[in-house]
Amino acid sequence: MKVHVAQVVRSQIAVWARQEGKEIGGLLLGRVQKSGELIRRVRVEAAVLAEGAESVGSSIRLTPELLANLTEQAKREYPTFQVVGWFHTH
Repeated sequence: MKVHVAQVVRSQIAVWARQEGKEIGGLLLGRVQKSGELIRRVRVEAAVLAEGAESVGSSIRLTPELLANLTEQAKREYPTFQVVGWFHTH
């Protein structure tokens, strides 16, 4: 399986990380290309920052409510993409 992360996504996450000054995370959005049941490629085209996530040492804590809000935000802002993963800085 190949994974492609768009440069705009990498840049946006780097900007968020510098601005926040703490551990951050969020959802990765994009498309999954399959051949039958086999996943051939994942294309990450956007990201949504988990604003309000609690930074705990070198990790973050996502509550069920925050995750539900992030998912709804992702659907509103990027209706043609699906959640393909998540990110977390160190």
